[in-house]
Amino acid sequence: MWFGSSPRLSNMAVAMQTKYDTSMPNGCQLMTESADSLSIPLAQKLAKKTGKQVFVSSDLSSDHKMVPLIEQRIFEEMKLYPEKF
Repeated sequence: MWFGSSPRLSNMAVAMQTKYDTSMPNGCQLMTESADSLSIPLAQKLAKKTGKQVFVSSDLSSDHKMVPLIEQRIFEEMKLYPEKF
């Protein structure tokens, strides 16, 4: 999943649930231009919700004001179109 304010791939993270730790999926930054990225936390939330491996890319920082709205919209889309997730 990608979201951001400009069409570029600047940060990418992956997260997946393991059988050893059920509280929070493991997440890893695959590529980054800045240390302040919301890719890992969002990938972990999506992996926990879907039970699948999730890749997230974003060029927004974690303090961006739109982050809560973006997360809310993603979860709305998941409810409306579960077959796409």
